[in-house]
Amino acid sequence: MTKSHSKLFLLILVLFAAKVSAQIDARMIQFPDVSKTQIVFNYGGDLWLVSKTGGTAIKLSSPAGQ
Repeated sequence: MTKSHSKLFLLILVLFAAKVSAQIDARMIQFPDVSKTQIVFNYGGDLWLVSKTGGTAIKLSSPAGQ
């Protein structure tokens, strides 16, 4: 598996583990980055952080908008 495929697979796995609703517009989830213990991604213009083992994602930012 390539590095980008691994990142995408981990992101999808974490979202399901966090019991995210199936109605999320997944096209809005962008730019995942994976460290040894965490995944950070952009969703709806905000940065989110979640453990690679799963759990609830924490919103890191909330910009004022455009």
